[in-house]
Amino acid sequence: MLIDTNGIVLRTTRYRETSAIVNIYTDKLGLQTYIVNGLFGLKSKNKISFFQPLSLLNLVVYYRSTQNIKRIKELQWATLFSSIPFNVFKSSIALFITEVLNKSIKEEEPNEALFNFLYQKIIELDEAEYSLANYLPFFLIDLSSYLGFKPMQNKTSQKSYFNLLQGQFVAGEIINKNQLNEYGSQLMLNLLNSASNQKENLKLSREQRSDLLKVLVRYYQCHIENFGKIKSLPILEQIFNDLNKN
Repeated sequence: MLIDTNGIVLRTTRYRETSAIVNIYTDKLGLQTYIVNGLFGLKSKNKISFFQPLSLLNLVVYYRSTQNIKRIKELQWATLFSSIPFNVFKSSIALFITEVLNKSIKEEEPNEALFNFLYQKIIELDEAEYSLANYLPFFLIDLSSYLGFKPMQNKTSQKSYFNLLQGQFVAGEIINKNQLNEYGSQLMLNLLNSASNQKENLKLSREQRSDLLKVLVRYYQCHIENFGKIKSLPILEQIFNDLNKN
């Protein structure tokens, strides 16, 4: 069966000498795995460019539910990036997002709302002409709602510590590794308040932003099995630090 679908490239792994195994998140079929032959051959005509992280594609694919690895019949750009491949900060953000999505999306089932959210956020990243300093904290908070574990903004004078595992503010002092201290809880509160107010007024220093991203990674680790470390986070932080020095 042939199916027309849109796709977001999540991972490309070289297979043998000239082929690759490509993981693509699609709007019609969910997460799918394809084998692409001749991707690294001398006559590939830059075919590899279609399979860079977060590439947005229009696809015609062969589909059979009993096959784990499928094939692509036709492909073309859905949107050709104008800045992500050429902007070191944007490409670092894209690398971070790709790593998070590879650890978060496992289901071979369509989720149109999640796909549309990701598609629009990737286009927003490519087209952005404003500061992207807070792009990732808001991306991670918004993504968590589609994945089913959006944190609650339920802080009161009694409930002032954010518990990562429960996803909400709780009463009492820090009693385990899943509960943030006062500083971390305040960072989470500021983010949640800004997210509920159309993402305005989130003022963070470079150090606070770095700490907040680490908190959000810990939050994902608590809610997604085998999420593990985000290897691209230190790279992103270093690039961001270098840019701020210039």
